[in-house]
Amino acid sequence: MKSIKFVVNEKTAIQIDSKSIDRNRNAIEELLDGIIAESRKKEVKVPLSKVINNLKKSGKL
Repeated sequence: MKSIKFVVNEKTAIQIDSKSIDRNRNAIEELLDGIIAESRKKEVKVPLSKVINNLKKSGKL
């Protein structure tokens, strides 16, 4: 996509042309989801059943 630029220097950034957000919303959301998933790759994983049980115990579900 021409409207997305990756900038790499002392910091890494993504620049997204605000005009393209509505036209390419799904593609941009997929890109951001991928970036978030990659950044969380080393986090401890918790089974969904355990999360649900913890929410029930805390009264939040």
